[in-house]
Amino acid sequence: MSDLFPVFPNDVVQQVKLSLKLPEVIDAIVTRQLVNTVSTRSGIQVNSTELQQAADAFRLKHNLSSAEATLAWLERYRLTIDDFEALIYAETLQAKLSHHLFDRQVESHFRENAAHYTQAILYKVTLPNLRIAEEMYQAIAANETVFHEVVQQFASDENRRRNGYWGTFMRSRLPQDLASRIFSTDPPTVLSPISPVLIFVEAFIQPELTESLQTQIVQDLFSQWTQENIDRAEIRLEL
Repeated sequence: MSDLFPVFPNDVVQQVKLSLKLPEVIDAIVTRQLVNTVSTRSGIQVNSTELQQAADAFRLKHNLSSAEATLAWLERYRLTIDDFEALIYAETLQAKLSHHLFDRQVESHFRENAAHYTQAILYKVTLPNLRIAEEMYQAIAANETVFHEVVQQFASDENRRRNGYWGTFMRSRLPQDLASRIFSTDPPTVLSPISPVLIFVEAFIQPELTESLQTQIVQDLFSQWTQENIDRAEIRLEL
């Protein structure tokens, strides 16, 4: 016979606080309230067709290909059907409001901030310690070896199979100090190590205003707008 562990609402709130997630949860609550308020003022609504399309897209994204899979997912997250519909409605309403507020600002924002959307193709390998990283860096600089040979010598099996490939990153998605170092180089080049990690900058990709980047810019502008409103708001917490 398994033990019973009752969980009450106060337990959930306490765990959120102890997990240091309360500010994040409060921001999400205020964001939802802000979206509802501004959408009402702007006359933005979500119709049944949009809700159905959004629900289908959500199920596809989360691999909920059957009713059984959907019900199991709902049970895992302790959601009712009404909760699920509220989730889809909130996400769809936020997306519509985002485009309503910022679609017309995308092109000008892109022109003024194109550098933030430049991408770098990066590779990296972790060495046993900083001394070895510096030795390998010097060997590469002296043309005694190349970065990918260092990867084959020191990388884990998985990283070796990828030949050290780390990913393609927008400048705005990297830590500011690392982005400054990367985008001040002339690829292809290896960054001088400040930790036991060597980073190879293969190339830069200049940004083009594609549909996906337009969506990303709208999301960026919405996030900035939301944070500005949260920072100005007087939040009264009643637990």
